[in-house]
Amino acid sequence: MKMAHTAIVLLAIGLLALYLVLCPRLNYALYRPLLFHPMPFIAGNSSPPQLVGVDGEDVFFTNNRGNKLHGWYFYNPDAKYTVLFSHGNGANVGAREDTVSVLLAAGTSVLIYDYAGYGNSEGVPSVERVCHDSVSAYDYLNKTRNVPAKKIILYGESLGCAVSTYLSTQRPSAGIILQSGFASLNRIATEIFPALALYPGQLLADPPLDNVAIVKRPHPPLLVVHGTDDDIVPFAHGQAVYEAAVEPKKFIELQGCGHNDISASMPGQYKHILSDWFTSLDRYHDHGRIADNTGIRTAPHHG
Repeated sequence: MKMAHTAIVLLAIGLLALYLVLCPRLNYALYRPLLFHPMPFIAGNSSPPQLVGVDGEDVFFTNNRGNKLHGWYFYNPDAKYTVLFSHGNGANVGAREDTVSVLLAAGTSVLIYDYAGYGNSEGVPSVERVCHDSVSAYDYLNKTRNVPAKKIILYGESLGCAVSTYLSTQRPSAGIILQSGFASLNRIATEIFPALALYPGQLLADPPLDNVAIVKRPHPPLLVVHGTDDDIVPFAHGQAVYEAAVEPKKFIELQGCGHNDISASMPGQYKHILSDWFTSLDRYHDHGRIADNTGIRTAPHHG
């Protein structure tokens, strides 16, 4: 009887040890390759381009760990707003020229930057680090380039949506655009790896990367954009973010678009969608109202 009791205790201890060893928060090295896919630059091929007639500028700034981060800054002297672009988990600044071009064509300036370990940025990415990197990018834009908070729009793509919503809790902005984002890391992770449901959200990541939880609280005007054919972050995630969000908010449903092809497949239409929203943003900040929150459905076309 005593031996059986001892065996049960040892089994329980072993299972607990295994649970802790496999815990994402405690064994981050195991999960980092699943969440982050840093794309380095090819040597000598990282010079900023000219896009839509706007010259790109190499910029460097330091994050809270002392790593030098790299970005491209496209200054449009006629722009009212500057977009701070936080990209997804498998890109670098050079892989998002299509989206930056659309944003510039819509009349903004753009700062797109690389998280630690991406492109020409130093360091190793983690959930905490990429979130803090966004704060460093914001502070560079706000303090070094003298762009006031009321002129900064946070634009997140995929993982960058969670980075941008985190940033919205740390710094003020004129508005937030979330393109192809997940409802929460916990939801998307357990959909892909059901066994992770054994871990509560706080044991997955810190910050928890929970877009739904953040947009339930007061926020600046929010635009949620999602393709109906997104096979990486299902369309239902974009719907969940929008439905949970308090006003002011707007939802754009892009018929036939996937996860990474929105700007490339419908640059003209996407430009008009963004331009219209920027105009409604002007009205909001002038009169406290933004365009109605009726979702827009649009089919992609080239042009």
